[in-house]
Amino acid sequence: MRHFLLILLFLCFSLPSMGQKRDSLLYCAYMENSLAQLEQFFDNWSAETPAVSDSALKRLNDTIQNVYLVYRSFYNPTDTNKTGGAKWVTAAYSKVKYLLLQDKISYGFVKTLDRDIVLQNQLNRFAKGDTARLRALSDQYKGKNKRLERDFLYWPAANNYTQLTGFRPQLEIDKPVAVVLTADYEHLLNAFLGSKKYKPETGSIVLPAGSERESRRRQAFLENDIKIWSGQWDFYWQFDSFPHVDRITFDENFGHAVVDYRMDYEGGYGYLKKINGVWTVIEVRSVWIK
Repeated sequence: MRHFLLILLFLCFSLPSMGQKRDSLLYCAYMENSLAQLEQFFDNWSAETPAVSDSALKRLNDTIQNVYLVYRSFYNPTDTNKTGGAKWVTAAYSKVKYLLLQDKISYGFVKTLDRDIVLQNQLNRFAKGDTARLRALSDQYKGKNKRLERDFLYWPAANNYTQLTGFRPQLEIDKPVAVVLTADYEHLLNAFLGSKKYKPETGSIVLPAGSERESRRRQAFLENDIKIWSGQWDFYWQFDSFPHVDRITFDENFGHAVVDYRMDYEGGYGYLKKINGVWTVIEVRSVWIK
């Protein structure tokens, strides 16, 4: 172990002449407790995964353009109106310098997502063609729209969803700085943090942690710049900066969209409507918790 650490220290001092590798830069930042090197690591990452440019976005087909535009309108972890009122999320991300964005997203289509039509369809289905029962429901919920939606509003799902990979979203906010969590970077962070399940001195030069205590020290170091969550039922790391969008459902004419999202151990939906050609968030609601 001591010999291995001496090699790492040598590599740290040699980086300017040898050229920087992602993992060695991160590990050297940790070894030297250098927040400047840590910031350089994330700045390099940001430069490697830039957001799609406006000109490139315009060259994409209508469907993919709308996926990008809906995500841009919906995603903002620093705004409680876009996290279903989850103040713990906005509190966590108000302190970070970087956001880790997903690099893939799924989308699909249904006939309609007009709220009134969807709600009426659900009521009709519940009444099973019984007009008297339908009339009784209308009387029961008269003037109680919120309760009616809580009990009967279930957004339809597409029969099939397509996964868009290499996702490079634009954001409406400039700060915190966005980086995209590619598979390579996710592997790097997992290797750096390690866990009590890792064997010491296995993997890359990063040297995965051999104990939970060491993992926590490394987590604390990274959290000078980002927020990391640990899994609930098993020991794993969650790097995505919440909310994570599981899928986007559109209606046939791109008039409405429903975003299914999750944040740590809870989730919900965002409902968007295209108004004067611009996707506008109408509501974000948390509806489940583990």
